[in-house]
Amino acid sequence: MDVDAAKQWSLDWHLPLNDEKCVHVSFGGDSANAFVMHGKKGPENFLRIDAKQDLGIWVSSNLSFSLHHEKSAQKTFAILRMIRRTFSRVTRMDFQILYGAYVRPLLEYANQVFYSGRTKDVNLIERVQLAATRMVTGLKSVDYETRLAMLDLFQLKYHRLRGDLILTYALFEQSLANRFFTVDPANTRRGHRADVSIVNERGHRPIMYAKDRSIKELLSKAETELEKKKAEKEREERRLQPLESRLRKALVGQEAAIRTVSAAIRRKENGWYDEDHPLVFLFLGSSGIGKTELAKQIAAYLHKDVKKGFIRIDMSEYQQKHEVSKFIGSPPGYIGHEQGGQLTQALSACPNAVVLFDETEKAHPDVLTALLQLFDEGRLTDGRGHTIDCKDAIFIMTSNVGSQVIAEHAQALRQASGDSEADIELSRDFKENVMRPILRHNFLRDEFLGRINEMVYFLPFSTSELTQLVYRYLSTWQERASKRHSISLSWDREVIDLIVDGYDVYYGARSIQYEVERRIISLLALADEQGLISPGCQVRISVSHVSVKDESWSVNKSGQSTPSSETATGSISSSPPRIVLRVTTPKGEQRDLDLTKTPIAWN
Repeated sequence: MDVDAAKQWSLDWHLPLNDEKCVHVSFGGDSANAFVMHGKKGPENFLRIDAKQDLGIWVSSNLSFSLHHEKSAQKTFAILRMIRRTFSRVTRMDFQILYGAYVRPLLEYANQVFYSGRTKDVNLIERVQLAATRMVTGLKSVDYETRLAMLDLFQLKYHRLRGDLILTYALFEQSLANRFFTVDPANTRRGHRADVSIVNERGHRPIMYAKDRSIKELLSKAETELEKKKAEKEREERRLQPLESRLRKALVGQEAAIRTVSAAIRRKENGWYDEDHPLVFLFLGSSGIGKTELAKQIAAYLHKDVKKGFIRIDMSEYQQKHEVSKFIGSPPGYIGHEQGGQLTQALSACPNAVVLFDETEKAHPDVLTALLQLFDEGRLTDGRGHTIDCKDAIFIMTSNVGSQVIAEHAQALRQASGDSEADIELSRDFKENVMRPILRHNFLRDEFLGRINEMVYFLPFSTSELTQLVYRYLSTWQERASKRHSISLSWDREVIDLIVDGYDVYYGARSIQYEVERRIISLLALADEQGLISPGCQVRISVSHVSVKDESWSVNKSGQSTPSSETATGSISSSPPRIVLRVTTPKGEQRDLDLTKTPIAWN
């Protein structure tokens, strides 16, 4: 491709070209191929063509111009064969559509990269064009299903057509299009039809490539039908596995909170709700008790893309009056006006997201005022004056307000029932006469509380629930020890009971997590550092109640804990239960490690 051809090409594409700076045109890049104008100031992008994404061709920068052209010609021949084998009858009009989408882009691509001085390249292009013209006549009448099976057009592992060109979805006859646009939920070889909602690497859908109006209408109709079928499939999945069962797998305890939230979301999902107002929750309870985790699980249930469908706003960042601009965006004329607000940008990208306002009581009252309009009418106006409609969103606020009162009242109810495992529920009298004045004092406005659909109370864990929590944390570390260090980890039941005793009702599950890390994981890390455990060994965690002398200890090279020689005569004293590690080496040797005495030093 010489400079004159590049100049003419630039005019055809309405792209400016400074031919004075243009020395030559080169072609390169492994997956993203570009035409580059080399000038005095270095390479300048002229026009970027991604052969792999746009044309279905894999092109390497190591290939010469001729080989680039030869590959495009081979791809063109393959497409012509696909047309011949797939369709029993192709009219001139149908073929023109297929030719325009499949063949012409490849020919143009070949013409752009081949060297015109090579007769071989010219002959290849002529052969492609001749083969295309012969396609109109001489096609054999072949049964469609037979040819489709022979061609093996569908690649199930990619869930897309083998032709790679995304325009494939738009270019079949009406009867054939109906076949490809049909979505069969059965997991059969022909059950995976073409997905018209698929996007390429640039995020473009097939309808964005279609130019013909009839093709756009066809794709639009197919997208609508596909969305309906997906919605029906999701409803069936939710019927077979309700939200309650999913939440119980992810959370420990909080049965009342799970029932309340699940009932509200079920009303919304099935159309039994006020569509003029969004769904608003207020989660109340101690820290580390499952409020944030429940919000995340709701987002995972409603959205496949959890990162986009879950928006978390830390309200402790909005304690000052002026920070409301960070929330909805700065007004015109101020710095950062064009960037928008943290909340408005996220809601613009996903209007039906699950939005978590964490620690709401820490926000400035002016920020809460901005939420009034959002909770009441389901819309929010940003600093630029743009109104965002988000009535389909679910808003969840969390707060530690009154958490101590809730915890003490719940513990009193369990003690009164005489059953520490009782499934308790807070009374309406407690909520109205005790909690509501506390909430009114912290949130200042009754109208703000009036816009909340459900106030969900999270209660302290019972003994059995704490046991489940400890088991989950230990199982997590068991998996990590096996994966990271090739160490088999196990424990006695008494270890779980010891950790449960360290539960702090005001810090929830986090106190259990910290207790596991402090009393068990720290000992494992210390033993690993001292070389007392190694890959392939087995470690059994147990509890020792043996009284010890009040003296300093050290660990010898055989792994035994012994008193230091410098220690004076110690006295026998009672000690709290201690964690002991029983290590079994790959050779079958066993030793008990009591590392609770520090500092550790080698003899």
